[in-house]
Amino acid sequence: LSAVYGTLVTPALAAKWSEEEDGLCKLCGDKLGTVPHILASCPVALSQGRYRWRHDRVLKQIVDQVTFHCEQRVNKRMSSCVAREAIEFVPAGRKPKEAKSVKRVKEFGF
Repeated sequence: LSAVYGTLVTPALAAKWSEEEDGLCKLCGDKLGTVPHILASCPVALSQGRYRWRHDRVLKQIVDQVTFHCEQRVNKRMSSCVAREAIEFVPAGRKPKEAKSVKRVKEFGF
């Protein structure tokens, strides 16, 4: 929410307050660390899969909330819904863990 309201302390903003701060992105070190750069255009974050990880985590929260509220509304446990596992961030230089098979989630039993 801080990013939406322009109150997020970024390296570029911190550089205005402190002479010790250079204002550059802490990941790539090439461009100013502004909100748009940090949230959507840093090449290092893109190559490391950080944007996809964040996107997938937001989607998981949405699925969890919709599933919870559907269960409450229907007033029964939805046996056809299977919780999905979180996608784990894999740091550079490491190999991802073996993928587990995941059952498909049905349309909330409706």
